[in-house]
Amino acid sequence: MGLLHRGKGLGWLLVGVLLLGVTTPVSARLANRVIAVVDGFPITLHQYEQYIAHNTGGQSLGVLNEKQKIDILDGLITDTLISMQAQQLGLNVTGQDVQAYMDQIMQANDLDQATLLAALAQQGLDEQGYRRQVRRELLKNQLVSRDIRQKVNITDEDVARFYKENPAQFSVPAAVELSHILFLVPPGATGDAAAAVTDKARRAHMRLVSGESFTKVAREMSEAPDGPDGGKLGRIKKGEMMPEIESVAFILPAGEISHPVRSPVGLHILKVDSREQADLVPLDQIQEQIRDRLYAEAIQERFDSWADEDLREDHVIDIRI
Repeated sequence: MGLLHRGKGLGWLLVGVLLLGVTTPVSARLANRVIAVVDGFPITLHQYEQYIAHNTGGQSLGVLNEKQKIDILDGLITDTLISMQAQQLGLNVTGQDVQAYMDQIMQANDLDQATLLAALAQQGLDEQGYRRQVRRELLKNQLVSRDIRQKVNITDEDVARFYKENPAQFSVPAAVELSHILFLVPPGATGDAAAAVTDKARRAHMRLVSGESFTKVAREMSEAPDGPDGGKLGRIKKGEMMPEIESVAFILPAGEISHPVRSPVGLHILKVDSREQADLVPLDQIQEQIRDRLYAEAIQERFDSWADEDLREDHVIDIRI
């Protein structure tokens, strides 16, 4: 009799458990919904949303377009496969490995851990999320070293070809040593106020063409902070100046003086002290940089191909969204 009652009690207990399952909040059931299965290993919606947050600076699923959702799920599946592959091969990344990598980053950028974490927070990453990213990258590097790196070779011909086909990436921009005399134009100045500034600039220009020293006139008349230094702006590369100034400075012969040139801040009289023409950096000075770049790009390309094709061939993937 006692056994019978105990059995009934167990029956009611099981019913109670089932009923508790029925009353589980909808949001919890949705969060635990399986959206993909990799070799029988389930990936839930909750894991997917966490992965989105950790890899997009804190964004949520709802703000992503369909392509972004698919790409990020593909990244999560790839990371899952990498972890599985690393485990099968006996590869491992310890907490000490992750910390050593972070220490290298901090040393290279002259940061302490608090500053690094603050910078990560600005990108929507907490320490735990960053450590996961580092671990993933270190596992990836181990797989690359084992299966991919030895298959990549960048020849001298590859380097020379890239240098020849991309001259703009290796050119030193034209530059000028420039001096100026500035006359400030007050915002919105018109009529007599604008005419007074124009007259000052004209008088300075007349002194210069009459043979007075540019340095002397700049010290006496320029309203720029560099006036006491003779108006010297120093060496300026093409693309670093206001367009109004640059359009004159890079056609003005060295030693010549310009007429007053209008810019958003006022009127400038320019003098090109010396000029450097644009030129290519010699190949022998940058060939190792090019080689490193091509090598990194080739490694990444082979890894992406391996992850998209070879790695997936060895696993069963079932996407359910």
